[in-house]
Amino acid sequence: MNDTLSNKHIVVVGASSGIGKETAMMCAQKGASVSICARRKDKLREVVDEMDGKGHGCYELDVTWERKQIEQVFDQIRADRGEIDGLVYSAGISANMAFSMITKERLEKVLETNLLGAMTTTQAAVDFKRVNKGGCSIVWITSVAASKPSGGGLFMYSASKAAMLGGIKSISIELVKRNIRINAVSPGAVKTEIWEQYVLSDKQMQALFEKHPLGIGEPKDIAAACTYLLSSEARWITGQEFIIDGGFTLA
Repeated sequence: MNDTLSNKHIVVVGASSGIGKETAMMCAQKGASVSICARRKDKLREVVDEMDGKGHGCYELDVTWERKQIEQVFDQIRADRGEIDGLVYSAGISANMAFSMITKERLEKVLETNLLGAMTTTQAAVDFKRVNKGGCSIVWITSVAASKPSGGGLFMYSASKAAMLGGIKSISIELVKRNIRINAVSPGAVKTEIWEQYVLSDKQMQALFEKHPLGIGEPKDIAAACTYLLSSEARWITGQEFIIDGGFTLA
C-alpha cells in the first residue's frame, strides 16, 4: 500500500458517489484515516465497507445547512478521529438551462451548494479547534466549465465554479499564514452520476469524445490529483488550479 497519507486524517465532503467516493477510497489506500460526509448516510456506510484499512467514519451532512449545524458535525468528526489534516470538497450540483429561463431562486440553489457549501465546510474544517496546527491541505473540486464551457445552458454551473476559483485565490493568501494550503482540481467530462444524468445521442457522444483527445475521464483520474495535493509531496503548492481534462481545454 502506498502510504503517502499515513497518519493523516482526511475529511471528504460529497463522498457517497463519483469523485468524492473514489477520493475517499484512494485516501484510505494511501494510509489515511477518512471521515466521509454526504446527505445519504446509507450510501456512506456502503463506501466505508469498501474502503481499505480501519478507523474510518461516516457522517450525515447537508452542505446547505446553517453553519452552526455543519460545525456540530465537524466537532463530532474532530472528537472521533482527531485534528483535521485535509479536506476535499466534492459536493456539487449541475445545472443546464437556457439563460433566459434562469431565475434568482434557481441561481441561488446552485450557488448555495457549489460555492457557499464549499465556504462553510472549509470554515468549519480550518477552525482552530479542529484543524491540525502543524498544517492542513484543502482541495475544492471545480470544473473546466469555469473557463471553457462545452456548450450553452451552463451559465449557473460555470459561474458558480468560476466563483470557487476566484475564492481560492483570495483565501489561499489568508490561510497560508497558518500553514494551510488550498487548491482546486478542475475536471473535464468524468463518468459520474451527474454526467450520467445527461442522455446523449450517439452523435452527441462522439462530439463529446472528440472534445477530449484522451477520452472521457474516470473518477480515479481526479482522485489521484486530490491525494497528491493532500500529501506532503505538494507542500509548496497553494492557490492553484489543476486542470485534469483529457486535453479538453487544448482541443
